[in-house]
Amino acid sequence: MKKRSIFYLLAVVVILIISQVFILSSSTDNEENNYLNDFKEDYAVYAVDLPEEMNFAGENVPLKQFDVKESLDREILVNTYFQSQTLLFLKKYTRYIPVVEPILIEEGIPIDFKYLPFVESGYSNVTSPANAVGYWQFLNGTAREYNLEVNSEIDERYHLEKSTRAACQFLKESYEKYGSWTLAAASYNMGRSRLSSELGRQKVDSYYNVLLNEETARYVYRILAIKQITENPELYGFHYRVKDLYKKDTN
Repeated sequence: MKKRSIFYLLAVVVILIISQVFILSSSTDNEENNYLNDFKEDYAVYAVDLPEEMNFAGENVPLKQFDVKESLDREILVNTYFQSQTLLFLKKYTRYIPVVEPILIEEGIPIDFKYLPFVESGYSNVTSPANAVGYWQFLNGTAREYNLEVNSEIDERYHLEKSTRAACQFLKESYEKYGSWTLAAASYNMGRSRLSSELGRQKVDSYYNVLLNEETARYVYRILAIKQITENPELYGFHYRVKDLYKKDTN
């Protein structure tokens, strides 16, 4: 009789343990499901809309070519979801573009080139690992070639207006050589000698058809992406107030 009582007692204990494990497991599953549901409601990443047509410096971007469309899509996605950097670009726009744009117009350079320093330096006076300096990222020799003073006491690569005019001279020479502002932009990144070599070797005359190193292959698309987002910020989820924008430095 005692053995039977002990058996029943053990059975009850086992049942209680199993039921508690089941309840705990069910509770954990519910918590996991609630977490996943909340995550799905609160967090979303969307594919972005691409423009149906686009141009750079008045030159058509052939978006019907799948590789061109996908290259632009990549850069718009990267800049859309690198929110901190792109928002900083939008803030800087009101400080630097009013200085650069009139110079471009005066020098006869398409105003789309105002976006180029965003790609080069983020409109910051920085020095690259290759020792390119300033907003427009001039190397020492190139800066001197375009009449920027560079010595132990003065470095005009840091001067926004003067370096912009120097960049304009480079771009005008490139346009005279290639007859294309898009190729002029590519040459700013990789140099005219290397670009001309690749165009000749591959027997093509368009940026959108030539195979280049990854940096230059992405370069114009990065400019296009910044142009598209800057001109349509809310379409890509960027919101700001006038007071958030950087004012021109008057010092």
